[in-house]
Amino acid sequence: MIRNHTGLLPRGVQGGDVRIADERARSGTQRRAIDRRQQSRRPVATTQTPDAIDGRVVERVKQILRAFLIGTGEIARSRQRVSANNGHPTERTRVGFSMSSLARSRHRTRRRHERNTGPRREWRRCKECGRRRERREHAVNVPAPHGVGKPVILPAVIIAFLFALPWIVLPLIVIWRLRGTPLLEDVSAQAPPDAPAVSVVLPARNEAAHIVACIESLRATSWPNWELIVINDGSTDDTGALARGASADDPRIKVIDAPPLAAGWFGKQWACHTGMQIARGDVLLFTDADTRHHPELIARMVRVREARGVDLLSVSGTQEMVTFWERAVQPVVFALILTRFGGARALEAATRPADVVANGQCFMMTREAYDTIGGHAAVRDTVAEDLMMAQRTVLSGRRVSLVLGREHLSTRMYDGLDALVRGWRKNVYAGGRMAIRGGWLGRVMFPVALVGVPLAIAAPFMLAPLAWLFGAPQLLTWSLLTASAMLLAFAGASHFARAPLWRALLAPIGALAFAAICVSAIARGQSVEWKGRQYQSA
Repeated sequence: MIRNHTGLLPRGVQGGDVRIADERARSGTQRRAIDRRQQSRRPVATTQTPDAIDGRVVERVKQILRAFLIGTGEIARSRQRVSANNGHPTERTRVGFSMSSLARSRHRTRRRHERNTGPRREWRRCKECGRRRERREHAVNVPAPHGVGKPVILPAVIIAFLFALPWIVLPLIVIWRLRGTPLLEDVSAQAPPDAPAVSVVLPARNEAAHIVACIESLRATSWPNWELIVINDGSTDDTGALARGASADDPRIKVIDAPPLAAGWFGKQWACHTGMQIARGDVLLFTDADTRHHPELIARMVRVREARGVDLLSVSGTQEMVTFWERAVQPVVFALILTRFGGARALEAATRPADVVANGQCFMMTREAYDTIGGHAAVRDTVAEDLMMAQRTVLSGRRVSLVLGREHLSTRMYDGLDALVRGWRKNVYAGGRMAIRGGWLGRVMFPVALVGVPLAIAAPFMLAPLAWLFGAPQLLTWSLLTASAMLLAFAGASHFARAPLWRALLAPIGALAFAAICVSAIARGQSVEWKGRQYQSA
Protein backbone atom coordinates (compact mmCIF):
# COMPACT_ATOMS: atom_id res chain seq x y z
CA MET A 1 0.00 0.00 0.00
CA ILE A 2 1.17 3.48 -0.80
CA ARG A 3 0.53 6.17 1.78
CA ASN A 4 0.17 9.86 1.45
CA HIS A 5 -0.79 12.61 3.97
CA THR A 6 -4.42 11.42 3.92
CA GLY A 7 -3.69 7.76 4.63
CA LEU A 8 -3.80 4.78 2.31
CA LEU A 9 -4.29 5.30 -1.40
CA PRO A 10 -7.47 3.93 -2.90
CA ARG A 11 -7.28 0.54 -4.44
CA GLY A 12 -6.19 0.65 -8.04
CA VAL A 13 -4.18 3.80 -7.73
CA GLN A 14 -0.58 3.36 -8.79
CA GLY A 15 2.40 5.12 -7.32
CA GLY A 16 2.68 7.52 -10.24
CA ASP A 17 -0.76 8.79 -9.46
CA VAL A 18 0.10 9.76 -5.88
CA ARG A 19 0.60 13.48 -6.72
CA ILE A 20 -2.82 13.76 -8.43
CA ALA A 21 -4.64 12.03 -5.60
CA ASP A 22 -2.85 14.19 -3.06
CA GLU A 23 -3.97 17.45 -4.78
CA ARG A 24 -7.56 16.23 -5.03
CA ALA A 25 -7.66 15.37 -1.33
CA ARG A 26 -6.17 18.75 -0.37
CA SER A 27 -8.67 20.74 -2.51
CA GLY A 28 -11.57 18.79 -1.00
CA THR A 29 -10.37 19.54 2.52
CA GLN A 30 -10.06 23.24 1.71
CA ARG A 31 -13.56 23.37 0.24
CA ARG A 32 -15.04 21.81 3.33
CA ALA A 33 -13.20 24.29 5.56
CA ILE A 34 -14.49 27.20 3.48
CA ASP A 35 -18.05 25.85 3.68
CA ARG A 36 -17.81 25.62 7.45
CA ARG A 37 -16.60 29.22 7.72
CA GLN A 38 -19.38 30.53 5.48
CA GLN A 39 -22.01 28.62 7.46
CA SER A 40 -20.69 30.15 10.67
CA ARG A 41 -21.01 33.64 9.16
CA ARG A 42 -24.61 33.22 8.08
CA PRO A 43 -26.97 35.34 10.21
CA VAL A 44 -29.02 33.39 12.67
CA ALA A 45 -32.72 34.06 12.27
CA THR A 46 -33.90 35.82 15.40
CA THR A 47 -37.04 37.59 16.32
CA GLN A 48 -36.30 41.32 16.73
CA THR A 49 -38.51 43.12 19.14
CA PRO A 50 -39.69 46.70 18.46
CA ASP A 51 -37.65 47.89 21.46
CA ALA A 52 -34.46 46.56 19.89
CA ILE A 53 -35.24 48.29 16.60
CA ASP A 54 -36.05 51.58 18.37
CA GLY A 55 -32.82 51.32 20.30
CA ARG A 56 -30.79 51.04 17.12
CA VAL A 57 -32.61 54.02 15.59
CA VAL A 58 -31.94 56.14 18.67
CA GLU A 59 -28.29 55.14 18.67
CA ARG A 60 -27.99 56.03 14.99
CA VAL A 61 -29.55 59.45 15.57
CA LYS A 62 -27.12 60.06 18.41
CA GLN A 63 -24.21 59.17 16.15
CA ILE A 64 -25.39 61.60 13.47
CA LEU A 65 -25.89 64.44 16.00
CA ARG A 66 -22.47 63.78 17.50
CA ALA A 67 -20.92 63.96 14.06
CA PHE A 68 -22.76 67.21 13.32
CA LEU A 69 -21.55 68.85 16.53
CA ILE A 70 -17.88 67.89 16.18
CA GLY A 71 -17.72 68.40 12.43
CA THR A 72 -16.90 72.08 12.52
CA GLY A 73 -14.10 71.68 15.01
CA GLU A 74 -12.57 68.76 13.15
CA ILE A 75 -12.53 70.69 9.88
CA ALA A 76 -10.71 73.58 11.56
CA ARG A 77 -8.17 71.23 13.16
CA SER A 78 -7.60 69.48 9.85
CA ARG A 79 -6.88 72.78 8.13
CA GLN A 80 -4.51 73.75 10.91
CA ARG A 81 -2.63 70.47 10.44
CA VAL A 82 -2.35 71.15 6.73
CA SER A 83 -0.94 74.63 7.45
CA ALA A 84 1.51 73.24 9.99
CA ASN A 85 2.76 70.70 7.42
CA ASN A 86 3.69 73.36 4.85
CA GLY A 87 0.50 72.85 2.90
CA HIS A 88 0.79 69.05 2.61
CA PRO A 89 -2.16 67.01 3.85
CA THR A 90 -1.24 64.66 6.66
CA GLU A 91 -2.65 61.18 7.08
CA ARG A 92 -4.94 62.39 9.83
CA THR A 93 -6.17 65.23 7.67
CA ARG A 94 -7.14 62.89 4.86
CA VAL A 95 -8.95 60.53 7.18
CA GLY A 96 -11.09 63.21 8.77
CA PHE A 97 -13.20 62.21 11.74
CA SER A 98 -15.33 59.19 12.45
CA MET A 99 -18.69 59.44 14.10
CA SER A 100 -18.93 55.87 15.37
CA SER A 101 -17.33 52.46 15.35
CA LEU A 102 -19.50 51.59 12.34
CA ALA A 103 -18.15 54.61 10.44
CA ARG A 104 -14.57 53.66 11.36
CA SER A 105 -15.13 50.15 10.10
CA ARG A 106 -16.54 51.43 6.83
CA HIS A 107 -13.67 53.85 6.47
CA ARG A 108 -11.08 51.11 6.96
CA THR A 109 -12.90 48.95 4.42
CA ARG A 110 -12.85 51.74 1.86
CA ARG A 111 -9.17 52.41 2.46
CA ARG A 112 -8.41 48.75 1.98
CA HIS A 113 -10.54 48.72 -1.16
CA GLU A 114 -8.64 51.69 -2.57
CA ARG A 115 -5.26 50.14 -1.83
CA ASN A 116 -6.14 46.88 -3.54
CA THR A 117 -8.24 47.85 -6.54
CA GLY A 118 -8.56 51.64 -6.64
CA PRO A 119 -6.05 54.39 -7.14
CA ARG A 120 -2.35 53.79 -7.54
CA ARG A 121 -0.23 55.48 -4.89
CA GLU A 122 2.95 57.20 -5.95
CA TRP A 123 5.37 59.38 -4.08
CA ARG A 124 7.44 62.33 -5.11
CA ARG A 125 9.64 64.75 -3.25
CA CYS A 126 8.49 68.36 -2.81
CA LYS A 127 10.83 70.87 -4.43
CA GLU A 128 10.24 73.48 -1.74
CA CYS A 129 10.51 71.61 1.56
CA GLY A 130 12.06 68.33 0.46
CA ARG A 131 9.37 66.20 2.09
CA ARG A 132 7.78 63.22 0.42
CA ARG A 133 4.34 63.95 -0.90
CA GLU A 134 1.75 61.45 -2.05
CA ARG A 135 0.40 61.72 -5.59
CA ARG A 136 -2.55 59.64 -6.65
CA GLU A 137 -3.45 58.73 -10.17
CA HIS A 138 -6.80 56.97 -10.36
CA ALA A 139 -6.82 53.73 -12.27
CA VAL A 140 -9.87 51.77 -13.27
CA ASN A 141 -13.03 53.03 -11.56
CA VAL A 142 -13.80 50.04 -9.35
CA PRO A 143 -17.08 50.43 -7.44
CA ALA A 144 -16.81 50.50 -3.67
CA PRO A 145 -18.29 47.68 -1.61
CA HIS A 146 -21.96 48.02 -0.71
CA GLY A 147 -22.60 50.25 2.29
CA VAL A 148 -19.09 51.68 2.38
CA GLY A 149 -18.91 55.47 2.27
CA LYS A 150 -16.99 58.39 3.60
CA PRO A 151 -18.36 60.25 6.66
CA VAL A 152 -20.45 63.23 5.54
CA ILE A 153 -19.29 66.55 7.04
CA LEU A 154 -21.64 69.52 6.78
CA PRO A 155 -19.77 72.27 4.90
CA ALA A 156 -18.42 75.03 7.10
CA VAL A 157 -20.20 77.72 5.08
CA ILE A 158 -23.58 76.11 5.71
CA ILE A 159 -22.90 75.82 9.44
CA ALA A 160 -21.81 79.48 9.59
CA PHE A 161 -24.91 80.50 7.65
CA LEU A 162 -27.18 78.65 10.07
CA PHE A 163 -25.62 80.43 13.05
CA ALA A 164 -25.88 83.78 11.22
CA LEU A 165 -29.59 83.38 10.52
CA PRO A 166 -30.75 85.51 13.51
CA TRP A 167 -28.73 88.49 12.25
CA ILE A 168 -30.00 87.95 8.72
CA VAL A 169 -33.67 87.30 9.48
CA LEU A 170 -34.21 89.96 12.16
CA PRO A 171 -33.90 92.98 9.80
CA LEU A 172 -36.33 91.29 7.44
CA ILE A 173 -38.80 90.85 10.30
CA VAL A 174 -38.47 94.54 11.19
CA ILE A 175 -39.20 95.54 7.59
CA TRP A 176 -42.22 93.25 7.54
CA ARG A 177 -43.53 94.73 10.81
CA LEU A 178 -43.17 98.27 9.46
CA ARG A 179 -45.36 97.55 6.46
CA GLY A 180 -48.56 99.53 6.26
CA THR A 181 -47.27 102.47 8.32
CA PRO A 182 -48.86 105.59 6.79
CA LEU A 183 -46.95 108.63 5.59
CA LEU A 184 -48.10 112.15 6.35
CA GLU A 185 -47.30 113.27 2.82
CA ASP A 186 -49.94 110.85 1.52
CA VAL A 187 -52.71 112.54 3.51
CA SER A 188 -54.65 115.65 2.59
CA ALA A 189 -53.59 118.87 4.30
CA GLN A 190 -56.97 120.53 3.80
CA ALA A 191 -58.72 121.30 7.07
CA PRO A 192 -62.34 120.11 7.26
CA PRO A 193 -65.12 122.72 7.63
CA ASP A 194 -65.79 121.64 11.21
CA ALA A 195 -62.18 121.67 12.26
CA PRO A 196 -61.86 120.80 15.97
CA ALA A 197 -59.98 123.09 18.33
CA VAL A 198 -56.40 121.91 18.87
CA SER A 199 -54.43 122.82 21.98
CA VAL A 200 -50.65 122.53 21.59
CA VAL A 201 -48.92 121.99 24.96
CA LEU A 202 -45.21 122.84 24.98
CA PRO A 203 -43.24 122.28 28.24
CA ALA A 204 -39.77 123.85 28.30
CA ARG A 205 -36.92 123.83 30.81
CA ASN A 206 -33.60 125.42 29.91
CA GLU A 207 -34.41 125.39 26.20
CA ALA A 208 -33.10 128.85 25.27
CA ALA A 209 -31.34 127.41 22.21
CA HIS A 210 -34.54 125.95 20.73
CA ILE A 211 -37.62 127.69 22.09
CA VAL A 212 -37.81 130.57 19.61
CA ALA A 213 -37.44 128.37 16.50
CA CYS A 214 -40.03 125.93 17.84
CA ILE A 215 -42.61 128.66 18.54
CA GLU A 216 -42.07 130.26 15.14
CA SER A 217 -42.61 126.94 13.35
CA LEU A 218 -45.86 126.40 15.27
CA ARG A 219 -47.09 129.90 14.52
CA ALA A 220 -46.88 129.15 10.81
CA THR A 221 -49.43 126.33 11.03
CA SER A 222 -52.25 126.24 8.49
CA TRP A 223 -54.78 124.83 10.98
CA PRO A 224 -57.47 127.46 11.56
CA ASN A 225 -58.53 126.71 15.14
CA TRP A 226 -55.59 126.24 17.49
CA GLU A 227 -53.81 127.59 20.55
CA LEU A 228 -50.29 127.22 21.93
CA ILE A 229 -49.56 126.96 25.64
CA VAL A 230 -45.88 127.30 26.58
CA ILE A 231 -45.01 126.27 30.16
CA ASN A 232 -41.72 127.54 31.53
CA ASP A 233 -40.73 124.78 33.95
CA GLY A 234 -38.42 126.64 36.33
CA SER A 235 -35.75 127.39 33.72
CA THR A 236 -32.47 128.84 34.93
CA ASP A 237 -31.69 130.43 31.56
CA ASP A 238 -33.62 132.86 29.32
CA THR A 239 -36.22 130.33 28.13
CA GLY A 240 -39.18 132.21 29.62
CA ALA A 241 -38.14 135.63 28.32
CA LEU A 242 -37.38 134.30 24.86
CA ALA A 243 -40.73 132.53 24.68
CA ARG A 244 -42.63 135.67 25.64
CA GLY A 245 -40.68 137.70 23.10
CA ALA A 246 -41.48 135.23 20.32
CA SER A 247 -45.22 135.29 21.04
CA ALA A 248 -45.85 138.85 22.22
CA ASP A 249 -48.04 139.85 19.27
CA ASP A 250 -50.04 136.59 18.92
CA PRO A 251 -53.09 136.18 21.17
CA ARG A 252 -53.26 132.44 20.38
CA ILE A 253 -50.02 131.85 22.31
CA LYS A 254 -49.91 131.83 26.12
CA VAL A 255 -46.68 131.60 28.09
CA ILE A 256 -47.03 130.66 31.75
CA ASP A 257 -44.67 129.72 34.56
CA ALA A 258 -45.17 126.36 36.25
CA PRO A 259 -45.59 126.39 40.04
CA PRO A 260 -42.81 124.89 42.16
CA LEU A 261 -42.44 121.19 41.47
CA ALA A 262 -44.77 119.12 43.62
CA ALA A 263 -43.44 116.11 45.51
CA GLY A 264 -43.60 112.82 43.62
CA TRP A 265 -43.81 114.49 40.20
CA PHE A 266 -41.40 114.56 37.30
CA GLY A 267 -40.82 118.02 35.85
CA LYS A 268 -42.25 117.40 32.38
CA GLN A 269 -45.44 115.80 33.68
CA TRP A 270 -45.89 118.66 36.16
CA ALA A 271 -45.50 121.26 33.38
CA CYS A 272 -47.96 119.47 31.06
CA HIS A 273 -50.43 119.07 33.90
CA THR A 274 -50.16 122.81 34.58
CA GLY A 275 -50.74 123.70 30.94
CA MET A 276 -53.77 121.42 30.70
CA GLN A 277 -55.52 123.49 33.34
CA ILE A 278 -56.04 126.29 30.82
CA ALA A 279 -56.21 124.26 27.59
CA ARG A 280 -59.61 124.44 25.88
CA GLY A 281 -59.13 122.25 22.78
CA ASP A 282 -60.92 118.99 22.03
CA VAL A 283 -57.70 117.63 20.50
CA LEU A 284 -54.40 117.83 22.35
CA LEU A 285 -50.93 117.94 20.81
CA PHE A 286 -47.98 117.45 23.17
CA THR A 287 -44.57 118.36 21.77
CA ASP A 288 -41.03 119.19 22.87
CA ALA A 289 -39.12 122.43 22.50
CA ASP A 290 -36.39 120.88 20.35
CA THR A 291 -38.83 120.08 17.50
CA ARG A 292 -39.57 121.94 14.27
CA HIS A 293 -43.08 121.72 12.78
CA HIS A 294 -44.20 121.95 9.18
CA PRO A 295 -47.19 124.28 8.65
CA GLU A 296 -49.33 121.32 7.55
CA LEU A 297 -48.35 118.97 10.40
CA ILE A 298 -51.42 119.52 12.58
CA ALA A 299 -53.87 119.24 9.69
CA ARG A 300 -52.36 116.00 8.44
CA MET A 301 -52.18 114.50 11.95
CA VAL A 302 -55.86 115.21 12.53
CA ARG A 303 -56.69 113.58 9.19
CA VAL A 304 -54.67 110.45 9.94
CA ARG A 305 -56.05 110.06 13.46
CA GLU A 306 -59.63 110.28 12.24
CA ALA A 307 -59.02 107.99 9.25
CA ARG A 308 -57.43 105.23 11.33
CA GLY A 309 -59.83 105.59 14.24
CA VAL A 310 -57.19 105.82 16.96
CA ASP A 311 -57.14 107.86 20.15
CA LEU A 312 -53.37 108.44 20.39
CA LEU A 313 -51.22 109.13 17.33
CA SER A 314 -47.45 109.63 17.38
CA VAL A 315 -45.30 111.12 14.63
CA SER A 316 -41.88 109.72 13.79
CA GLY A 317 -40.05 112.54 12.05
CA THR A 318 -36.53 113.27 10.89
CA GLN A 319 -33.81 113.02 13.51
CA GLU A 320 -31.15 115.66 13.01
CA MET A 321 -27.71 114.26 13.82
CA VAL A 322 -24.77 116.65 13.59
CA THR A 323 -21.88 115.30 15.68
CA PHE A 324 -20.06 112.00 15.26
CA TRP A 325 -21.59 110.37 18.32
CA GLU A 326 -25.10 111.39 17.35
CA ARG A 327 -24.65 109.72 13.96
CA ALA A 328 -23.18 106.61 15.55
CA VAL A 329 -25.51 106.02 18.52
CA GLN A 330 -28.91 107.38 17.49
CA PRO A 331 -29.53 104.99 14.54
CA VAL A 332 -28.76 102.00 16.78
CA VAL A 333 -31.22 103.14 19.44
CA PHE A 334 -34.01 103.83 16.95
CA ALA A 335 -33.39 100.47 15.25
CA LEU A 336 -33.81 98.69 18.58
CA ILE A 337 -37.03 100.59 19.35
CA LEU A 338 -38.52 99.74 15.95
CA THR A 339 -37.46 96.12 16.37
CA ARG A 340 -39.27 95.92 19.70
CA PHE A 341 -42.52 97.71 18.81
CA GLY A 342 -42.89 97.67 15.01
CA GLY A 343 -44.98 100.07 12.96
CA ALA A 344 -48.57 101.26 12.79
CA ARG A 345 -50.18 97.88 12.20
CA ALA A 346 -48.36 96.27 15.11
CA LEU A 347 -49.35 99.10 17.47
CA GLU A 348 -52.96 99.16 16.35
CA ALA A 349 -53.32 95.39 16.72
CA ALA A 350 -51.68 95.30 20.14
CA THR A 351 -53.83 94.11 23.04
CA ARG A 352 -51.16 94.06 25.73
CA PRO A 353 -50.00 97.40 27.17
CA ALA A 354 -46.35 96.33 27.01
CA ASP A 355 -46.55 96.16 23.20
CA VAL A 356 -47.29 99.84 22.53
CA VAL A 357 -45.23 103.00 22.66
CA ALA A 358 -45.63 106.70 21.91
CA ASN A 359 -43.15 109.33 20.74
CA GLY A 360 -43.07 112.02 23.39
CA GLN A 361 -41.55 114.48 20.91
CA CYS A 362 -44.92 114.83 19.19
CA PHE A 363 -48.13 112.92 19.86
CA MET A 364 -51.80 113.79 19.56
CA MET A 365 -54.77 112.46 21.49
CA THR A 366 -58.37 113.43 22.17
CA ARG A 367 -59.35 115.30 25.28
CA GLU A 368 -61.82 112.58 26.15
CA ALA A 369 -59.13 109.87 26.04
CA TYR A 370 -56.74 112.06 28.05
CA ASP A 371 -59.25 112.57 30.83
CA THR A 372 -60.23 108.91 30.82
CA ILE A 373 -56.71 107.61 31.45
CA GLY A 374 -56.14 110.19 34.19
CA GLY A 375 -53.93 112.61 32.28
CA HIS A 376 -50.36 113.25 33.29
CA ALA A 377 -51.28 112.83 36.93
CA ALA A 378 -51.59 109.09 36.32
CA VAL A 379 -47.98 108.89 35.09
CA ARG A 380 -46.45 111.59 37.27
CA ASP A 381 -43.75 109.35 38.82
CA THR A 382 -42.47 107.54 35.70
CA VAL A 383 -39.54 108.72 33.63
CA ALA A 384 -41.05 107.61 30.27
CA GLU A 385 -44.37 109.40 30.43
CA ASP A 386 -45.12 108.94 26.71
CA LEU A 387 -44.69 105.16 26.99
CA MET A 388 -46.91 104.96 30.04
CA MET A 389 -49.64 107.14 28.52
CA ALA A 390 -49.74 104.83 25.48
CA GLN A 391 -50.01 101.82 27.76
CA ARG A 392 -52.82 103.35 29.79
CA THR A 393 -54.62 104.20 26.55
CA VAL A 394 -54.59 100.53 25.55
CA LEU A 395 -55.66 99.52 29.07
CA SER A 396 -58.73 101.73 28.67
CA GLY A 397 -59.74 99.84 25.53
CA ARG A 398 -58.52 102.43 23.04
CA ARG A 399 -56.02 102.23 20.20
CA VAL A 400 -52.57 103.66 19.59
CA SER A 401 -50.89 104.22 16.21
CA LEU A 402 -47.87 105.73 14.49
CA VAL A 403 -47.33 107.82 11.34
CA LEU A 404 -44.14 108.71 9.50
CA GLY A 405 -43.56 112.41 8.94
CA ARG A 406 -40.06 112.89 7.57
CA GLU A 407 -41.07 116.07 5.74
CA HIS A 408 -43.23 117.53 8.51
CA LEU A 409 -41.34 117.07 11.80
CA SER A 410 -37.67 117.32 12.65
CA THR A 411 -35.95 116.94 16.00
CA ARG A 412 -32.47 117.20 17.37
CA MET A 413 -32.70 115.31 20.62
CA TYR A 414 -29.15 115.81 21.93
CA ASP A 415 -26.47 118.24 20.84
CA GLY A 416 -23.37 116.26 21.75
CA LEU A 417 -21.98 113.22 23.51
CA ASP A 418 -22.55 114.49 27.03
CA ALA A 419 -26.23 115.30 26.47
CA LEU A 420 -26.69 112.04 24.57
CA VAL A 421 -25.27 109.94 27.39
CA ARG A 422 -27.33 111.72 30.06
CA GLY A 423 -30.50 111.57 27.98
CA TRP A 424 -30.46 107.86 27.12
CA ARG A 425 -29.13 106.91 30.55
CA LYS A 426 -32.23 108.57 31.97
CA ASN A 427 -34.69 106.58 29.88
CA VAL A 428 -33.18 103.35 28.67
CA TYR A 429 -33.37 101.27 31.85
CA ALA A 430 -35.75 103.04 34.20
CA GLY A 431 -38.29 103.53 31.41
CA GLY A 432 -37.48 100.54 29.23
CA ARG A 433 -38.23 98.00 31.96
CA MET A 434 -41.91 99.03 31.74
CA ALA A 435 -42.09 97.66 28.18
CA ILE A 436 -40.83 94.15 28.95
CA ARG A 437 -42.88 91.00 28.56
CA GLY A 438 -42.66 87.93 30.75
CA GLY A 439 -43.60 89.39 34.12
CA TRP A 440 -40.99 89.21 36.87
CA LEU A 441 -38.79 86.86 34.85
CA GLY A 442 -38.69 89.28 31.93
CA ARG A 443 -37.70 92.12 34.24
CA VAL A 444 -34.95 90.00 35.77
CA MET A 445 -33.55 89.17 32.32
CA PHE A 446 -34.03 92.70 30.98
CA PRO A 447 -30.57 94.02 32.02
CA VAL A 448 -28.91 91.09 30.23
CA ALA A 449 -30.90 91.70 27.06
CA LEU A 450 -30.39 95.46 27.27
CA VAL A 451 -26.61 95.08 27.15
CA GLY A 452 -26.52 91.89 25.09
CA VAL A 453 -28.46 93.15 22.07
CA PRO A 454 -26.14 96.05 21.17
CA LEU A 455 -23.16 93.80 21.83
CA ALA A 456 -24.64 91.27 19.42
CA ILE A 457 -24.72 94.01 16.77
CA ALA A 458 -21.06 94.85 17.33
CA ALA A 459 -19.82 91.26 17.84
CA PRO A 460 -19.35 90.32 14.14
CA PHE A 461 -17.24 93.40 13.48
CA MET A 462 -14.99 92.67 16.48
CA LEU A 463 -14.62 88.93 15.89
CA ALA A 464 -13.87 89.09 12.16
CA PRO A 465 -10.27 90.41 12.50
CA LEU A 466 -9.61 88.06 15.42
CA ALA A 467 -10.84 85.07 13.42
CA TRP A 468 -8.62 86.06 10.50
CA LEU A 469 -5.62 86.62 12.77
CA PHE A 470 -5.88 83.30 14.62
CA GLY A 471 -6.95 81.24 11.61
CA ALA A 472 -10.54 80.30 12.52
CA PRO A 473 -12.26 79.93 9.14
CA GLN A 474 -15.69 79.02 10.49
CA LEU A 475 -15.76 82.02 12.85
CA LEU A 476 -14.49 84.26 10.06
CA THR A 477 -17.24 83.07 7.73
CA TRP A 478 -19.88 83.68 10.40
CA SER A 479 -18.50 87.14 11.16
CA LEU A 480 -18.49 88.16 7.51
CA LEU A 481 -22.05 86.95 6.98
CA THR A 482 -23.46 88.69 10.06
CA ALA A 483 -21.48 91.88 9.53
CA SER A 484 -22.70 92.08 5.95
CA ALA A 485 -26.29 91.62 7.09
CA MET A 486 -25.93 94.38 9.69
CA LEU A 487 -24.31 96.78 7.25
CA LEU A 488 -27.05 96.19 4.68
CA ALA A 489 -29.73 96.75 7.32
CA PHE A 490 -28.26 100.04 8.55
CA ALA A 491 -27.53 101.17 5.01
CA GLY A 492 -31.19 100.59 4.17
CA ALA A 493 -32.23 102.59 7.21
CA SER A 494 -29.90 105.43 6.20
CA HIS A 495 -31.36 105.42 2.70
CA PHE A 496 -34.89 105.59 4.10
CA ALA A 497 -33.90 108.47 6.40
CA ARG A 498 -32.25 110.21 3.44
CA ALA A 499 -28.86 110.10 5.11
CA PRO A 500 -25.53 109.11 3.50
CA LEU A 501 -25.05 105.37 3.20
CA TRP A 502 -21.56 105.50 4.72
CA ARG A 503 -23.10 106.18 8.12
CA ALA A 504 -23.91 102.48 8.29
CA LEU A 505 -20.20 101.92 8.99
CA LEU A 506 -20.65 103.70 12.33
CA ALA A 507 -23.14 101.10 13.57
CA PRO A 508 -20.63 98.90 15.47
CA ILE A 509 -19.13 101.92 17.21
CA GLY A 510 -22.57 103.20 18.12
CA ALA A 511 -23.60 99.76 19.39
CA LEU A 512 -20.60 99.57 21.71
CA ALA A 513 -21.21 103.11 22.97
CA PHE A 514 -24.89 102.36 23.60
CA ALA A 515 -23.95 99.17 25.47
CA ALA A 516 -21.75 101.27 27.75
CA ILE A 517 -24.63 103.72 28.30
CA CYS A 518 -26.90 100.80 29.20
CA VAL A 519 -24.40 99.51 31.75
CA SER A 520 -24.28 102.96 33.35
CA ALA A 521 -28.09 103.16 33.38
CA ILE A 522 -28.40 99.73 35.00
CA ALA A 523 -25.91 100.76 37.68
CA ARG A 524 -28.06 103.82 38.49
CA GLY A 525 -31.23 101.75 38.72
CA GLN A 526 -34.39 103.79 39.15
CA SER A 527 -32.51 106.94 40.09
CA VAL A 528 -32.81 109.60 37.39
CA GLU A 529 -31.00 112.91 36.98
CA TRP A 530 -32.13 115.39 34.34
CA LYS A 531 -31.51 119.10 33.93
CA GLY A 532 -30.41 119.67 37.49
CA ARG A 533 -33.16 117.63 39.16
CA GLN A 534 -33.06 114.27 40.88
CA TYR A 535 -35.95 111.82 40.55
CA GLN A 536 -36.84 108.31 41.62
CA SER A 537 -38.80 106.55 38.89
CA ALA A 538 -41.55 104.10 39.79
